[in-house]
Amino acid sequence: MGCSLQRLFSTFPDSWPGFGLLLLRLGGGIALVCLGISGFLAALGEPVSIVRYFVAVIAGVFLLTGLWTPVMGALIAIDELWM
Repeated sequence: MGCSLQRLFSTFPDSWPGFGLLLLRLGGGIALVCLGISGFLAALGEPVSIVRYFVAVIAGVFLLTGLWTPVMGALIAIDELWM
């Protein structure tokens, strides 16, 4: 039997690596939420655009809180490619 890798874990590295990851999450999450809200308000008449910006806002909030980071990172990448 080997060790299995746990993908969605809740540990956070100590010292400078943890601080760097926190800054990356804050920068990316705040940018996604701000751009998502402004795009959402600009595209109120287009249903497809509203969905894209809504996904960006939700993924940004999840990224800010640190929930499901690998899943939200993939969702953000797909959403940004779609935009």
